Amino acid sequence: MPKLQRALLAALLSLSLVTHAAGPGGKISVFADKKGRWGASDAAGAVVLPFQFDSAEQLEDGFFRVGRLQKSGQRAYGVFDAQGKEIIPPQFSYIEYLQRFKRFKVTVEAPQYRQGYFDETGKVVVPVIYDSLERISNMGDEPTNIAQRNGKYGYINVLSGKIKIPVEYDTLVVDSLMTDALGNGTAIARKGKKWGVLST
Repeated sequence: MPKLQRALLAALLSLSLVTHAAGPGGKISVFADKKGRWGASDAAGAVVLPFQFDSAEQLEDGFFRVGRLQKSGQRAYGVFDAQGKEIIPPQFSYIEYLQRFKRFKVTVEAPQYRQGYFDETGKVVVPVIYDSLERISNMGDEPTNIAQRNGKYGYINVLSGKIKIPVEYDTLVVDSLMTDALGNGTAIARKGKKWGVLST
């Protein structure tokens, strides 16, 4: 392959161009610039997300998950919107966007593994203090999670942040057959050697 063709191919590969459909403004392209810094621009070439990240990808609803390398060598993730406004600072080990609920589930791995939820404005809905936050069914349709903290279990609404069942039970069983589409229903709980049935 001639030198010029190799150079052009290398330049194209270095851009790592990823194009997504956008709103009325046209397509948004997420890519790395010549310095290897990631960002995004629209079809007219206007910068949508500043080129200052070690990684970037477009999520649904016009959000971008961005990553920055830390001194530890680990990547910290955050979220920006389509106006380039920081929604969640890049300080989390992982961020998952739940489009159905307009919520960001965040995870911190060090110094201790913790999870919580932010809304789409960057407001904390469920504090990042739980050892785990898990859906009650594989479908994940209910806006609720079983929360675990310090070996105890409870039940939380991820839309409002309301604790529906206090995080104080040794065992908590809630599933989609025991609740309605909003996660309201019954739960089986154990505290010590005693078992009972709770209303959510």
